[in-house]
Amino acid sequence: MNQSRKIKILIAEDDPLNMKLFRDLLEVKNFDVICVTDGNKVISQMVKYKPNLVLMDIRLNDVSGLDIIEDIKENPEISDIPVIALTAFAMKNDKERMLSSGFKYYMPKPISIDNFFEVINKFVPVSA
Repeated sequence: MNQSRKIKILIAEDDPLNMKLFRDLLEVKNFDVICVTDGNKVISQMVKYKPNLVLMDIRLNDVSGLDIIEDIKENPEISDIPVIALTAFAMKNDKERMLSSGFKYYMPKPISIDNFFEVINKFVPVSA
């Protein structure tokens, strides 16, 4: 696939170790990664960078990913950007609640690397 620009993925994650893992995995596959550790900055960073995909932790400092997804869906500038929930909430009703809130996919933590790229590939092409 000949791309004139890199695919941008925004990661919203406040745990430094998780952030490093996700960033490293994505950069190995040649994605342009935008890291956001403050949940209150997710919307502004999405508007600024227009990522192709967002990976968002549900439990961010000071704000819930469920509140952020509501704001994303109300903003026509970014409402069409797919957002994947990354969370340690792994109960069946949690998954259904997140999907019905507007997340396009639900990925439980801890992640499996193979599954991580399988999910990413549903939304953007993963290079070899």
